[in-house]
Amino acid sequence: AASLAIGYAVINGDPSKLPYFAASDDGMPDQQQLLEIAERVITACGENELNEDRSECQQLCHSKLCCFESGEYSCEEDESKDCAVYAGCEALVEGIPLEAAEEDEQ
Repeated sequence: AASLAIGYAVINGDPSKLPYFAASDDGMPDQQQLLEIAERVITACGENELNEDRSECQQLCHSKLCCFESGEYSCEEDESKDCAVYAGCEALVEGIPLEAAEEDEQ
């Protein structure tokens, strides 16, 4: 369910407001690359990875921690931060393994 929501947000986001990790011939961002980043984050921040080694999750999420802040330090509404792509970082911030969070939703 979380992957579907991330995919929807990545694909249906306003391309003019997404950072340009890569551009196609028409200058638009590479949506496939954003989806691959989201998948990397989910994998790196999964329960098994967090229990064994948090370093990759921390590295991927470091610049996106503002997505999980509240108040004046939050960047959750800033579409240029691609918070939906980094939704998997919540497990690192909240200390909730992704698999456990998905089980609670069902």
